[in-house]
Amino acid sequence: MNPILSVRRWRTITVSFLSLALFLYGAVLRPTGVGAQSPSCYTVTELTLGGAGADAMYFTRSGYVLGFAPDANAQYHIFVYNDTGIHDLDAALNTPGSYFNIIDSQKTLSEDGSVFGMAVDSSTNDQQTVLFDDTGMHQLTLGGSFGVAIDINDAGQATGAATDSNDALHAFRYDHGTMVDLGTLGGSRSYPYAISENGKVVGESTNSNEDTRAFLYDANGMHDLGVLTGGTRSQAVAVNDAGQAAGYSEVTGGAQHAFLYDGTSMVDLGVLSGGSNSNATHINASGQVVGIADNSNYEQHVFFYDGTSMQDLTPGAEYAEVLRLTDSGIVIGTAYTSSSSYVFVYDSTGLHNISLGGTYSDAYGSFGGNGATNQGGDVTGYSDITDDESQHAFLYNSTGLHDLNSLAADEGVGLGINNSGQVVGSSNNSAFLYSGGVMSDLNGLVCSTGITLHTALGITEDRKILAADTDQGHLYLLTPPN
Repeated sequence: MNPILSVRRWRTITVSFLSLALFLYGAVLRPTGVGAQSPSCYTVTELTLGGAGADAMYFTRSGYVLGFAPDANAQYHIFVYNDTGIHDLDAALNTPGSYFNIIDSQKTLSEDGSVFGMAVDSSTNDQQTVLFDDTGMHQLTLGGSFGVAIDINDAGQATGAATDSNDALHAFRYDHGTMVDLGTLGGSRSYPYAISENGKVVGESTNSNEDTRAFLYDANGMHDLGVLTGGTRSQAVAVNDAGQAAGYSEVTGGAQHAFLYDGTSMVDLGVLSGGSNSNATHINASGQVVGIADNSNYEQHVFFYDGTSMQDLTPGAEYAEVLRLTDSGIVIGTAYTSSSSYVFVYDSTGLHNISLGGTYSDAYGSFGGNGATNQGGDVTGYSDITDDESQHAFLYNSTGLHDLNSLAADEGVGLGINNSGQVVGSSNNSAFLYSGGVMSDLNGLVCSTGITLHTALGITEDRKILAADTDQGHLYLLTPPN
């Protein structure tokens, strides 16, 4: 396999394969309140399943939490916190011997509080796709014994793959009670990779010759996006609401080229100078594309395609990855050399490499790149300062690069940012909030609780904050004063 295809950084809980899980409704556990209500401080809610501690896996802009915690019997379960409380998803399966599992936490929890995953039989490792929403746990099946959960959008529409009664693997779309088999392009199988915010699905399917082709599924059904000149295989991995898609296609000789499907035809985005392969990974609302391409030294660089040409955003890097492509065309990513790593931002003013003077910077955040970046192109993380003496939290925004730790001896990291540019993280072993140019210790902003917050993991648009105490032993949702 071309190494370009494995460039994405996935956060995976071990996924086992193949079986059936009945759907029934789960138990709802109410969060434990810590501290009294107050008009002038953050109220604190501990997220727990009754055991000791919890870990966060994802935090949405709506303030919903996907986590992993022990119950009162010290058995670890995945849970979701949403508007109706904390839900133990293993218990919600209501099937002895089965447990809830996921592939990618960033493609599991919707902004409407729905959770998309798999029910796995612990004795056989068989699995079926399931979706948990405000009406309970739903088994999603096409009649066979296997399913895999791939992606869910903010509206709670989901796409995955499942076997039918003939054991053929087909892509499906689930939309609030309606399960649709997307079929194939005339061949034996199909598999999805992404769903847009308005329910369009892209992936790959075999045709009548059993050749693999990129597909787009919309209100008019499944469409073959074709292949580039000389190729026999293509795959679509990203789609926008307009129905534009991106991915890769083989070309003459077997190399892989990134493509943009513009709604009518497949456009070859080419390769970098001296390179042979490219693969698109993201597309924005304007149809701009980013992805990974190799060069003459077989290094993997991030490229940006603006509708005219492919631009190398990481010259000099040995390996690079994309963290975010905004709808305005700002690209944020991370690049690596043998002796350094650095965050980069590409915007209308050019390419900016983020450094406070040292050789390392990072902006992966608590929950992947999206947690440490926003739609305005702001980014937070950490950077070593001069001579790598210590690690400081930073904020990069339209006014430039800001060192959030004012003293050289301080240590910090930014872990989350909202669209207003407010940053949370950890500084000198205390959780912090940076807002309006001021860094504040969150321990001085919460209502009296008897806890010590070590790390702030994320912040929502309405200023809810997910935080943890020392070593993330316990997990708390902080709700701001009115």
